[in-house]
Amino acid sequence: MIEQLKNLFVSGDGSIIDRFKDLFESSDKAMQNFNIGFASGVGTALLILFLLFLLRLIVVIVCRRKKSSGIVIDGELGEIFISATAITSAVMGLESEFKEFLIQKVRLYCAGRNKVLIWVQLCKDERAKNFVPKAEEFQRRTLLLLQEMFGIDNIEKVDVKLKEPIRLQSQDQHYDATQPDMPVFTPEPFEEEKPSSNSPIPFN
Repeated sequence: MIEQLKNLFVSGDGSIIDRFKDLFESSDKAMQNFNIGFASGVGTALLILFLLFLLRLIVVIVCRRKKSSGIVIDGELGEIFISATAITSAVMGLESEFKEFLIQKVRLYCAGRNKVLIWVQLCKDERAKNFVPKAEEFQRRTLLLLQEMFGIDNIEKVDVKLKEPIRLQSQDQHYDATQPDMPVFTPEPFEEEKPSSNSPIPFN
């Protein structure tokens, strides 16, 4: 069967349809049944793979987060639009407060009716400890900052993604200053021992 399939696509004479017809119109009944069963199995497998790919594509499209261009606030005289760029700049400014973090990306996503989700990707200094408490403090500070700066109170949540721990050069001085001073060992000067008066005098 494998040789027949190979000859089907390698051979240059005749159309593909004619060669498929020759494949299934074998004079040997057992071989013909085998060819039909084999082709049916291959076709079924390809169909299943296609359906799985189609299902995955549908799930990705349905579950994909929709980016938000900003937040609309209902003002007394009309709508006030706070752009995603302004919000991103404000969140990035928190690096001055959280020096052990390096903020890389800030994204805004729609999270239901009049709700917005903020997604932040950052790196941490590899020498910094207690990441989870500090990340939670960063989340609370982000919500408070946007409330104080823009009056935004419709943020669903702040998701934080830690990409990787890295060594931040800006923190070298801080961590070097916190390292305990190591005791310095100074060897005592060597003094040559003088022979005592009771020592025997070598005989020449």
